Amino acid sequence: MVNNMLNKDNPFTKPWQARLQKALKTAVFAAVLVTLGACKNVPNTLPHEDDLSMRPDIEHFIIGGYGTSAESGIQLVSYDTNAQLLAKKQLVAAAYNASYLAWLPQQRRLYSIATDEKKSPLLLQYSWNKNTQKFDLRESLNIDGRGICHINTNRDQSKVAVANYTSGDIGLFDITDTNTSALGKFNNVGKSITARQQSSHLHYVGWSNDNRYLYTSDLGTDEILVFDGQENALSRPLHRIKLDSGDGPRHLAFHPNQNIVFSLNELSNSITVYKQSSQTGKLDQLHKTLLHPQKQGETNNIASAIRIDKSGKHLYAAVRGEDMLYAYEIKEKGKLSLINKVSSGGKHPRDFNFSSSQDYILVANQHSDTLNLIKRELSSGKLIPTGISLSITKPSYVSALGDKFVSTRTNP
Repeated sequence: MVNNMLNKDNPFTKPWQARLQKALKTAVFAAVLVTLGACKNVPNTLPHEDDLSMRPDIEHFIIGGYGTSAESGIQLVSYDTNAQLLAKKQLVAAAYNASYLAWLPQQRRLYSIATDEKKSPLLLQYSWNKNTQKFDLRESLNIDGRGICHINTNRDQSKVAVANYTSGDIGLFDITDTNTSALGKFNNVGKSITARQQSSHLHYVGWSNDNRYLYTSDLGTDEILVFDGQENALSRPLHRIKLDSGDGPRHLAFHPNQNIVFSLNELSNSITVYKQSSQTGKLDQLHKTLLHPQKQGETNNIASAIRIDKSGKHLYAAVRGEDMLYAYEIKEKGKLSLINKVSSGGKHPRDFNFSSSQDYILVANQHSDTLNLIKRELSSGKLIPTGISLSITKPSYVSALGDKFVSTRTNP
C-alpha cells in the first residue's frame, strides 16, 4: 500500500509532490538569503557609487599606507551604515609609502608624507577634484632627513610640520594659497637606555589647541620638546620634558576642553598624563597608566596610536603585539579608568580613528592588511566588535572625511 501511494502514477500523490517541491524551493531560497547575510564583508564596492555623497547613511574615510606598487597610495573607503558594508571606493592619489596624512577640510587640501622609489622622503600636497573624484597633485617637496614618519598642521592651517624618525629632526613649512615653503628645521641629539634608544628618534609633531606651542615626541631620548608655535622658524626648545627612562614617547593627544595632554609611550606601553601651562606651554606630570599586559608570551606589546573623542570624556589607545584597542573614561585631572578592551580585528594595529558621527572606530591593521570596524557606544565609550572588515594593503593611517564630502561630478 505504501509503495502504491509513492508511485508517481498514483493520482492522489501528485498534489502532495507539488507541495513538497514548493517547500523545498522555499527552504533553499531562505538558506541562500542567510548565507548572503553572513557574507556582508565580501563586496568590494557599494552600489550607486556616484550617489554616495547624497546619502546620509554613508561614512567616508581616507586611508594612508605603506604600499609600494603601482596601485598603492591613498584610498577612499566608504561604510554604508544601513547595509553594514565596508567598501573600497577608489584609489584617490598614487604615492609610495603614504604612511601618514594631514587633511585640511576647509581648503579641500591634503598633505601626505611619502617617499620616492629610492625611499627618499617627500612632502606631497594635493587638492580635491570633484569632477574626477580624486586628489590632484599640486606640489612635491624633497625633505632633508631620513625615516619620515609623521605630519601635522596647526589649527588655522597656515603651517605644516613633519618628523623624521631615523635622522631625529623635525621640519616646519609655511602654507600659502600657491605653495608650501620651508621655514626651519631642528635636529635633536641624545639617547636613553634601550637598544632602540641609541640616538634621537622624533616620532610626532603637533600644535597645542591654542596654536601657541609646537610639541614633538622623541622616542630615542625619552623627551617631549616644546617650541614657540608662533615662530616662523625652529630655534631652541622652550622646554624639554623628561619622561621615565625607557618610556619611548610616540604620540600626543590634547584634551579638547582642558589643558591636559596625554603621551602615548611605545616602549613602556603606557600613557603619561600632563597638566599643560597655557602661559608657558610646559607640561607637569599628573599620572601614569600602564597598558597591560606589557608582554604576551615572547611578543612585546608596544603602543601605537591614541585618540580622544570630541566630548573629551573618552580616550582610546591601540597596542600592537596583543593587537587590542583600549577604551578609557577620562576622569578628574585626566585620571584614566578602563572601560573595556577589544581585539583590533587584525594584526599590528598601527592607527585608528573615529567616524564623523563618532559611533564607529576604523582600525588600520598593518600586518594583516585589513581595516576593521568597531562600534562605539557614545554615552559609555564602550567598544563592541562588529566583525566587519576590508582587505587593503599595509594600512597605517585613518581619517574621516566628514559628512557628504564626496561631491557628485559637475560635468558628465
